[in-house]
Amino acid sequence: MTATLSVNPTFKLVNPLEDPNWDVRLLSHPDYSVFHSSAWAQVMWQTYGYEPVYLCVIEGNRMLALLPVMEAASWLKGRRGVSLPFTDVCEFLDSRGLIESTLLPEAIKLGHKRGWKYLEVRGNREHFGNTPTSGQYIAHTLDLCPDPDKQFERCESGVRRAIRKSEREGVRVEIVRTMEGVEHFYRLHCLTRRKHGLPPQSFTFFRHIHQYIIDKSLGFVSLARWEDKVVAASVFLNIGTRALYKYGASDLQFQSLRANNLVMWEAIKWLGQHGYKTLHFGRSDVGHDGLRRFKCGWGATEQPLEYFRYSFQTNNFAAMDTPPEQLSLGLANRVFQKLPVGVGRLIGKLAYRHMA
Repeated sequence: MTATLSVNPTFKLVNPLEDPNWDVRLLSHPDYSVFHSSAWAQVMWQTYGYEPVYLCVIEGNRMLALLPVMEAASWLKGRRGVSLPFTDVCEFLDSRGLIESTLLPEAIKLGHKRGWKYLEVRGNREHFGNTPTSGQYIAHTLDLCPDPDKQFERCESGVRRAIRKSEREGVRVEIVRTMEGVEHFYRLHCLTRRKHGLPPQSFTFFRHIHQYIIDKSLGFVSLARWEDKVVAASVFLNIGTRALYKYGASDLQFQSLRANNLVMWEAIKWLGQHGYKTLHFGRSDVGHDGLRRFKCGWGATEQPLEYFRYSFQTNNFAAMDTPPEQLSLGLANRVFQKLPVGVGRLIGKLAYRHMA
């Protein structure tokens, strides 16, 4: 792993796994997220061997600016810099206009030096002017409050009905941080990914999420039980006063119980009562109207989310054409829907390290 290296008096290339004060500095910046934390870097390093090369400007224990980058290298996709792998959004942190003047130029120098094919950043349109995007999505953020009744009133009527129906059906939700809870979630995650025609992430990935995040009180699993069965579950991550909905899964056989709604509601209620101020719902595809309605139904607000990719072959940011693998995605989805869960897990274990 890269050791901390001072490049000049203001700019540093830092490995957060080797900096015991990293998270203290991170929380000094108003725009922090759990993805900027050393815990997420640890999950990426331990699971996939991605190397942290975080570009930052630090003043004492204050984080003035940060561009977090993981170097992902594979024989299939080459060497590239990603900010950050397996995050929906991971914006720059910048208090003094240092991104354009310092961090982006330094990141491009670093990419040339280390032989990256590209550098991808996720978010921060305000720093890119008229730069073309490599991907366009929608993000959703919900303001939280400690009063469950007020929070409930912010939900649309359809969401409130679904919550009440799930309660009447006898569904009960637990907020847990145990490995057993992660195992329950993972079983449902594999079923859900199969339904969508996608391979699941490896169990090792979720074991590391538990080890470095959930078990450190930086996340939890919201589990819905009906009778003696776990029928729905979601994984939430949190740091400071901010939380993020990362993964959701359920058993399609019990869809009529509306357990997904109750899982989300109990997590929102728990977060508000424990002092969290916002919940980020992650990204949605622009054309995924059903998912967007689900997130807006909780009272969340929509924001555009754009990705930018700098090519070291053309030395410029450029709009991304449809990747070749996307052209056959519909066929691949149909194939994965028919594969046994065990086969899908094996494919996911082999494939995701190349995807970042």
